[in-house]
Amino acid sequence: MKSKIRAGIALGIVFAIFTILYFAIPYPHKNESTYILAYVFLVVAFLAQIYVVYLAFSNSSSIKSKLYGWPIFNVGITYFVLQTILTAIVSMVNAYYYFPIWIVITLSILLMGFTAIGLISTKVAKEIVEQQDDNTAAKTSFIDQLRANSKIFLESVSHEPLKKKAADLLELIKFSDPVSNESVLAIEEEIDVNYEELVSTYKKGDYGLSEQKMDSLSSLIKQRNSICKSSK
Repeated sequence: MKSKIRAGIALGIVFAIFTILYFAIPYPHKNESTYILAYVFLVVAFLAQIYVVYLAFSNSSSIKSKLYGWPIFNVGITYFVLQTILTAIVSMVNAYYYFPIWIVITLSILLMGFTAIGLISTKVAKEIVEQQDDNTAAKTSFIDQLRANSKIFLESVSHEPLKKKAADLLELIKFSDPVSNESVLAIEEEIDVNYEELVSTYKKGDYGLSEQKMDSLSSLIKQRNSICKSSK
């Protein structure tokens, strides 16, 4: 948020300085309409930055999402810079030669059109990448959660005969295929149930049943990994 505010302030200062110089410097204008219209297009470019910032950074809750918004922001800034340069050149040329208004309109509209195309294409690209990231996060959520939960529990196993088995199970989970798919949804539900039963039986002190649950859980995870591998 602070970076966006600073960028907005900097842009506003540049626009204000240019506006003051544009109207304060006393030089002739061969075509008054061209002089005014060139500035109007600059105002449009400046106001467009408000929408560009919204387009680039709205709904950007994560750092990665904000990074994806920078190409959109760069397109907007490039438009403003180029329109500023065009306005300055037109004004300087118009001070000595009659500058036809249709040239200003044509160049500014073309610049606006190319900018619109750039904004649309970068926005689409941002949405595609964000969707892919969301899909990946959803597909890896099961194994990520299992790793987090099992690490805490399995590392806390203190019953000596189960320590080695718990360590092996933790290692198996750690290096399991991270990406889920529809073909493993059923077995992942079994893994969840089995894991909860393992935690419950161990806490009750039923170490014999806990060992069976560890073996069962290990077998289910190996089956899941095998299915994941064969479905790729």
